[in-house]
Amino acid sequence: MLIKINNMKNKIFLLIVVLVNLNCTDEKKNDFKLLDDFIKKIVLTESHSTIDLEKYFDISNTKSIEILEYQIDFLKSEITKYNNYKIIKHSDLESKRFESNLEYKDLGNVYYLVCNGKNIAPLILKNEKLISISYALYKNESKKGKHPILLK
Repeated sequence: MLIKINNMKNKIFLLIVVLVNLNCTDEKKNDFKLLDDFIKKIVLTESHSTIDLEKYFDISNTKSIEILEYQIDFLKSEITKYNNYKIIKHSDLESKRFESNLEYKDLGNVYYLVCNGKNIAPLILKNEKLISISYALYKNESKKGKHPILLK
């Protein structure tokens, strides 16, 4: 469909809309690449160092590393058990026929690791770093949904 644009204001507006749309698309592609790299280079490898982890996480203390290693081991066991995985953006869950009752305020930065049709873990990004790769093992007082373990 070809649209005839008569005045300069409309041309500028259209250009801005196109550029914003392209920028958002590139950011989401980068998010998927970062998450897929994390799975392939950290979760599915035999060993990794703290320096390797720093590419994907803002690690501030040893306690965070211990928790993180436990979570990585769990993800690895689930992926190897089913021998497949996919990463799904929160906004695409319904169209892909998956569910989540995650309680988190910024769902625009939430992705899920899905293995064999099962939602395994939330993958939450902030400033191009992962801040969560696991659900909490407890329910909060509201008892409505699952909460992520935030690595801070």
